Amino acid sequence: MSNIDVPRSGPIRNAQILHRYSILHIWSCYLFYIQRLCETLVIELVGIYHSILSTFAKLSMSKMSSPTELPVRKSSIDEETVQKLEKRLSERPNKSELVERNILKDDKSVAPRLIAAREKLERSRLEDKLDHALQQRPKPEELVKSGILSEEEAPPA
Repeated sequence: MSNIDVPRSGPIRNAQILHRYSILHIWSCYLFYIQRLCETLVIELVGIYHSILSTFAKLSMSKMSSPTELPVRKSSIDEETVQKLEKRLSERPNKSELVERNILKDDKSVAPRLIAAREKLERSRLEDKLDHALQQRPKPEELVKSGILSEEEAPPA
């Protein structure tokens, strides 16, 4: 506050207190008015909400009671074809069987972008391994010397 002496009692102090209480009274009146206005708005909104719900329920009940209004879609496939398709789909192997038979790839641990690169890398590793194994394979002459092949079975050099 300022350095001005504020009297602790007397008419000036009473006027100051009265002024503060009147301002508080005005604010409390405003807040009371705003509270009443909000309550009225909430009551109105709840009423609107309930009327929308009842209108929607009436519309859905009217559509349910008259099924002729709903469009009926005709199938473009004859019944025999539908039965064949259903039979084949029921006989179709599941995903785990397809993964076991190496028809599907089960790559949950790799991002989809990296699957092709990973497969290419695996293929090149297998090619390198096979090339190394073929180089380490004994020559036909060595197999004849060790008695594994006879001379007639050995390929021509």
